[in-house]
Amino acid sequence: MKNLAILLVLIIIGCKSMHTAHTTRNPDCENVKALKVFQVLDSFVLANVCESKYSRYCLGHVVYIPKAADEIYYDDQKIIINKNECVIYTGTFRYETREGFKTVPVAKIANSQVTNEK
Repeated sequence: MKNLAILLVLIIIGCKSMHTAHTTRNPDCENVKALKVFQVLDSFVLANVCESKYSRYCLGHVVYIPKAADEIYYDDQKIIINKNECVIYTGTFRYETREGFKTVPVAKIANSQVTNEK
């Protein structure tokens, strides 16, 4: 009887470990540590990518960020990407400037970890 109980416990532990989830880095994450807003419009903002979250000047490429309903945006705002977050590009946006049209990536701040079920 004791052997049967031990066997059942081992089977349950084995089955449970087969179905545990593990997290890995989201493969869609871009290497972006911070963004600096330079223009706020009605439904989106335009920002430059910063080389690091400590950069005083952010002169990287321009990205389009859709406005989140619960966020406040303003010119020269620095958006720091936290350790558990990352920037992913979900598409492109085309807009007109004095020099002509520009196309930039649409950036979304997402969870940097994804859960994989086994």
